[in-house]
Amino acid sequence: MQERFTVENTFFNTTGTNRRLLIFVRNVGAEEANIVAIYVNGVNFGTTGSGGTCNVPVTIPVKNACEFNVNFQSLSPSPKTGDTLYVIVASARGNRATYTVRIYIPGT
Repeated sequence: MQERFTVENTFFNTTGTNRRLLIFVRNVGAEEANIVAIYVNGVNFGTTGSGGTCNVPVTIPVKNACEFNVNFQSLSPSPKTGDTLYVIVASARGNRATYTVRIYIPGT
């Protein structure tokens, strides 16, 4: 039995002053994944904002996915178009999935 999960995709929600990153995590392992932390550029977003299907901590059943909604506006310095976000999703067992995404905010 093995815990394995992956960041499938990310999307930006940057309407108006909204600065949210939607992170899709899928359990591709043989047992449930217990997600306990999401880090963006080294900052722990212990609980994610409303709008996602899941909040941290969460258990993702085998072959299922969760959408996490992270407000990256609180990062300092304030991210802008062209900047890179480094995402780490961590489990209670110490496993992690990493993902790198370049920011696009219309009008910046």
